[in-house]
Amino acid sequence: MKFTGKILRKPFAPGSKSEHLAFILETASGDLVLRRQGANPFDNSWLNDYVGKKAEVTGTLQDYVLFVSGITLAED
Repeated sequence: MKFTGKILRKPFAPGSKSEHLAFILETASGDLVLRRQGANPFDNSWLNDYVGKKAEVTGTLQDYVLFVSGITLAED
């Protein structure tokens, strides 16, 4: 599946034990948490270079988590 939006770093699950700053793809239809398949969900530093940029993200969607297989920067 492909989704287009802006990659941001935002609080996720505030007030819960899972609360942390997550990498989010902000799309027209809602926010998706970005994660690499099989990787530690709290170590997504590989996404730092994409923060604040519009991108097309390819991956597998499971609930609200998009397991990323590819990212292509989009033109604004």
